[in-house]
Amino acid sequence: QYKNRIILSLDYGKNGTVYKHGWQDESSKKISGFLKELEALRIKEIIITDIMKDGTLEGINTGFLENISASTSIRFIIAGGIGSIEDIKRLKTMENRGISGVIIGKALYEGRTPIDLRQAIEIGSGN
Repeated sequence: QYKNRIILSLDYGKNGTVYKHGWQDESSKKISGFLKELEALRIKEIIITDIMKDGTLEGINTGFLENISASTSIRFIIAGGIGSIEDIKRLKTMENRGISGVIIGKALYEGRTPIDLRQAIEIGSGN
């Protein structure tokens, strides 16, 4: 009934382990294996949050994102660690690899150099 209107959100930590209960409990699942289960359910897009980076403004783990996006047809909205406009530019270059969006939080209002939302939107829309 809802087709592509449901987007799952996954929190992952060190080595791609999925966390649950507000990051308190480590699950037995790795994000790479769990993606195969989600594909079987015909999930098309998920939000993934790197809990090791969330709130740190330290940037994204590009290598990890490249690895998991290459292993699935699921598209990703990335959260956790976005700290600069350069992070957004880097994710935009990964759009053809399945990165469909970005969630910006702390960097908008508390970053060392806060992200200009207008500029971020322009980058995202390809302008």
